[in-house]
Amino acid sequence: MHVLLLDPQYWFDFTALGHTVSAVPLTEYETPLEHILATLPAPPDCIIQQEQLGVRHFVTGLEHAPCPTLYLAFDAHLNLYWQQYYAGLFDAVLTPHRTLFEALPPENRHPQTFRLVPAGTDLPWVDHADRQHPLAFCGRITSARPLRKAMTGLLQNRFGLAVHRDMPPEAMFRFYQDARIIPNEAICFEVNMRLLEGASAGAALLTPDCGPDQLAAFTDGAEMLVYRDGLDLCEKASWLLRNPDKAETMGRTAWERVQREHLPIHRAAFVLGILPGLTQTRVTGRDAAVLTWLTRLERTQSGDLQYPASGLLSASAALPDTPEVLAGMLRLLGSPARKTPALEFCRLLLNSGTASLLRNATASACALTHGDLPLAQAFHARQFPPSPIPLSPAALCRAWATALHENGRTVRPGFAFRPEAGHLPACALEFLAFAKHLCPQERETLALEEAALLKPFPAYASYRLSLLKSLPPSGQNLDELADLLLFCCRVDEGLALREKIVR
Repeated sequence: MHVLLLDPQYWFDFTALGHTVSAVPLTEYETPLEHILATLPAPPDCIIQQEQLGVRHFVTGLEHAPCPTLYLAFDAHLNLYWQQYYAGLFDAVLTPHRTLFEALPPENRHPQTFRLVPAGTDLPWVDHADRQHPLAFCGRITSARPLRKAMTGLLQNRFGLAVHRDMPPEAMFRFYQDARIIPNEAICFEVNMRLLEGASAGAALLTPDCGPDQLAAFTDGAEMLVYRDGLDLCEKASWLLRNPDKAETMGRTAWERVQREHLPIHRAAFVLGILPGLTQTRVTGRDAAVLTWLTRLERTQSGDLQYPASGLLSASAALPDTPEVLAGMLRLLGSPARKTPALEFCRLLLNSGTASLLRNATASACALTHGDLPLAQAFHARQFPPSPIPLSPAALCRAWATALHENGRTVRPGFAFRPEAGHLPACALEFLAFAKHLCPQERETLALEEAALLKPFPAYASYRLSLLKSLPPSGQNLDELADLLLFCCRVDEGLALREKIVR
């Protein structure tokens, strides 16, 4: 079999299984597939694009691929807002974060999404008696990662955690092979590389609860210890330090799991195993044009690409009027300079087409951002004919937030929403943030509503903490604040607040 790997990394080892590999690094933001195929010695039997950390490349013309196409979405926890569209251009999705794709609204879920844990590294076993560091951590520690900063500071103060912020891979693995325990922190409570790096090095793993995606990789209690909060982390770290034989057994068991299931040759074998059962689910024709346009739109809105809004608006004229396309066109009209065409387009939409939650919510937000409350209210009346019309911008935003939350559009993982930059909200959380932007006098009430909305989402714990701490003492739920401080590894603050509550 001839496998074409686009943006190849270390995940797959097809050559060890006797297959031919063409590895093609992508250098442009966008590359037509036909240009890539023209450079190959023979047509491929399988195409896999691996998401590249750093620059995310975009391949066009995938609908014309002569073989099955697969997309490896490695950083979906930060890029799902555009990957939900780009993935539809492929026959299958491989990702460590399958639960995120499964949580998308039904119309955006890929029918062939496979969980694929990151590949580990084949390292020799090192006895724990020969390791210097009781605990070690390697990773960037900045104010942009408050939970990680708190976690490493906590373990440094209590247990002398050895920390390196940036190391080349070879040095990092030597560092981890010299450690008996490796605490993990995941930015969005996702399965990350540190989990596999620590297991590959044979250290005992302490990791937060990242749900079923993580449990598919390692068994809690045998190959890793999952901690609930900072207090639980300290208790389990202390237990491992008091029981070095059990720490070594756990590290050895995880290392054996890597050797048995999590090496690049196993990842290649997995792909070869699913290929015969894949069907061609990639979209084609106008549907492919829609997903291509939506991918460009999302990446442009986030600042990842620099497509001019005028060019995207012109390209939309050739697309069908789907709710996603119409909402996307409205989002391109959010800047103050586009007030006149934005309101004209909103009035046109109000009297045409069928009711759609996403379209009507976005049009309502567009009217609000340009100061036309009656027009914004009219879209709510059209979406919910029997319901009372919200009387203020904040009330209207709350109503849309509730509706989008009930529709499964609570958050957009990875998208940095900035209403001051002309962004229009596309999910429940963004509508509440939008309301704070429009109605600063209601910030405290809206902050409480944001915090309540985000309670089921551990990835937003640090943001929830900032919301609750921004409230005046009279508006704070001290029990909730104490629990959240402990969850965010600010153990001393959390325990002090608990003691204050008891008094």
